[in-house]
Amino acid sequence: MKRLLHQHCESKAWKNKKRGYAKTTPETTPGCVDNMGLEVWMPYAYSYEAKVGQNNDGKISASESSNKKGFVTGAYSLQDSDGRMREVVYKADDTGFYATVKTNEQGTANQDPADVHIISSYAEGDGEGDGYEGGDGY
Repeated sequence: MKRLLHQHCESKAWKNKKRGYAKTTPETTPGCVDNMGLEVWMPYAYSYEAKVGQNNDGKISASESSNKKGFVTGAYSLQDSDGRMREVVYKADDTGFYATVKTNEQGTANQDPADVHIISSYAEGDGEGDGYEGGDGY
């Protein structure tokens, strides 16, 4: 994630300069760094996976990483014990956020709203009483 380091140091020399009578040798405040406006991107990476459900027959997982430019790539997935699944792969860079969603969840269809690609294997008429409306859903 983007971190903006912003610590302004008010040393005696700086205060004196503002008053119009600065010393010729700048004085610094111990332990103080003035990097006002410097953008520092801290690369990171993480991932996890866990079994879920009564019989541990479902699964959730996620991973994400970033680079020194602040670009992020990642993915997460859900696999339910009844076979429903969703996998999201995404990236965020200086041009925006982009995601691809693969799912077989009831009520989904292939579409690309708002730069998100949804790839659905759900067929109309599947899952009588399953999912959001019939209970036993997420």
